[in-house]
This record gives sequence, structure tokens and C-alpha cells, in this order.
Amino acid sequence: MGASDGCNIISAWTVGQAGQCFGDKIGFRVGRSTYKKVLLEIHYNNPRLVSNYVDSSGLKLYYQPARADFQDLVMFTTGQIDIEIPPGESRVDVVGTCRGRCTNLYFTKPVYVISALNHMHYMGRSMKIELFRQGRKIADITNEKYYNYDSPVNHVLDPPLEIRPGDEIKTTCTFSSLSSNRYVYYGEATSDEMCFGFLTMYPRDAVTQFSCPSYGPLSTCEVYTYGTPIGSCNWPTFVNLTTPESMAVFVELRRNCNLNGFCRPECEQTVRRLEQHPCMQGEAERFVKGIFESFPEGVEMLGRLHSCSGSKSHSTEPDTCSKEDCKEWCDDAPSGWPNTYDGAPKTAATTSVVLLLVTSSLFAFLR
Repeated sequence: MGASDGCNIISAWTVGQAGQCFGDKIGFRVGRSTYKKVLLEIHYNNPRLVSNYVDSSGLKLYYQPARADFQDLVMFTTGQIDIEIPPGESRVDVVGTCRGRCTNLYFTKPVYVISALNHMHYMGRSMKIELFRQGRKIADITNEKYYNYDSPVNHVLDPPLEIRPGDEIKTTCTFSSLSSNRYVYYGEATSDEMCFGFLTMYPRDAVTQFSCPSYGPLSTCEVYTYGTPIGSCNWPTFVNLTTPESMAVFVELRRNCNLNGFCRPECEQTVRRLEQHPCMQGEAERFVKGIFESFPEGVEMLGRLHSCSGSKSHSTEPDTCSKEDCKEWCDDAPSGWPNTYDGAPKTAATTSVVLLLVTSSLFAFLR
């Protein structure tokens, strides 16, 4: 997922940036009382698998004694993990919200944002991060109407912008896929997409969690702390295959459904019945399937489910699905079908991002 688990980002560089210095009153404190280890992580993009590229990247890291009135900085991540961009679309909006119930948990007192960085890949066209308080918009943290991956903008807020516990942070990423003929999803490669905002703020001791991206319709705290239902779907129970309800579903799928794509009549009946479950409809279905993709038993469940899912998989002939059907349901498209990188460099290996990280706790997804 990019940055190593158990770390949080303290600084980042991407193509087009000159670097950043914080002055003598704010910064990231290192030493006995705080961060003791720093990890440098460099990401490369080489879709052509060229073997003779040589990297000449370099880094200068400056440090100084901390003053008595020094403010410790922290980088806070917002955005959306669940991204699906269909081909041939002039505008696809992806929204992630760090809700007030999450900032109530993650900020113990007001924090102050000194700068913000938008991050998408080559399909990104515009991006903004908005601050809301009690349902009313307070400010644009960023509002980048013409985003360019190769020319990132560090949005400096002077004076710093106050965010209070209970405020809502909304991140909107706008993509265009007019030059693409394939679906694009969240991923670390430059040919995939991302939607993240990186807010540099202080004081560090006010922040208990360093990231709040959304997972589909839910904010981070609604996934990991509250287990918030999606409509009538109690997804924490549904995706837990050790619960009696979900175990019964899994056992029935194993008994009635193959993994080789053949749709047995008894499997078709099982699937049609399962498709009526609240967790297998609408945005809840997309959310729970994303969770199932993250562990082996869930992947197996999806494989058996898809052997007779709707009308797309009912044929027993493997080569009779349409091009669009096979894009969605087959592991690999037949040879000769296009698979382009929309806007990404085609021939050159790209040093995409350099990260400085310190041991702590954060989801870090930047690429």
C-alpha cells in the first residue's frame, strides 16, 4: 500500500516539487522524546519493465535545534480509497468525507493547518478539500481547478486554518477518462488512480489518528470504530464468516457452486436468493465485495458467487461472454484487447514519489 505499515508520512516529494522547509517555529521533532527512526521510501514506475534505467535522484535533509516554543507538526490524510473510473467519461467525481464523529475522535482540541497537497494520478483534472462546521461550509482548504500530476501545488494557508473536533472534511477528486478504453481503479501504479489530500497541521499532541480516508460511503472511524451499517446492511456481521449467518451462506456456496465458472442449477438458486440480501445490493454490495477481496475465504466466496451471478455468467461456454462482460468477470482479457495507461508515461521509468516516514500508526497510500 505504499508506505510501510506502522509508519506515518512526515514529508513527501513528487514530480515537479522543489521541496519544503518549515522555519524555526514549526517542524517535525526528532530525538529522544519523539521520532527515533526515519524511513526513506522511493517509488518507481516502469510499466515497460526496461532493465537498463539508472536513477540519479538525491535528497537533502536539514535539521536544527528545537526552540522552547516549537510546534510539532503532523501530516493528516483525507480522501477516498474506493475508486472506479469507467472508460470514455469526461467527468467522474469521487468524494471522501471525514465526518464530524471521526474528527471528534481524532482531534482532542483544535488543530491548525499550515499547508495542504492534493494527490491524484494522470486522470486527475481538478480537486478540492472543503471544511464544514455544523453543516455549513467554512473554507476551502484547497481548490485546484486545473490539476496536473507533474506540477503539484503546495497550498500554503497563512494564517493557518483552524479545524475543530466535530468539523467535517470533504475531499472531491474529478477525473476524466476520455482517452482510456479500460476501467481504472485505486492502486499504487501511475496507471491506477488515487484521491488523497495531505494536510500538514499542528499541534501533534492534539491528533490521535493520522488518516481519515473514506472506504466507499463510510469514513475511517465508521469502519474501524463504529462499524456503521450501510442502509439495512449490517456489514460487520455479513463479512465475518465465523458468525452463524455468514457461515451458513459460505457453507451453502461451497456445497452448491463451483469455482471453474460452470453454473450449476442449484448454485443459480442459491445466488438468486443471496442477491436479495441487503448487503448484496447497491453501494453496500460494492463495499462488502471489496472487503471479501482482502482475505482468502472472501475471495473464494466471490469466486463461487460469480459462477452464477445474474445473467452474465449463466453460459457454460467460456468464450461466449461479450467484451464488456469479460472485462468485469474474467481474470484476464483475451489477447488483442486494448489495455492502455491513460496519460501515464509509456516509455520512461518514472521516479514517482519520495517519502519520509516515521514509526507510528497510519494508513499511508501515496504513490
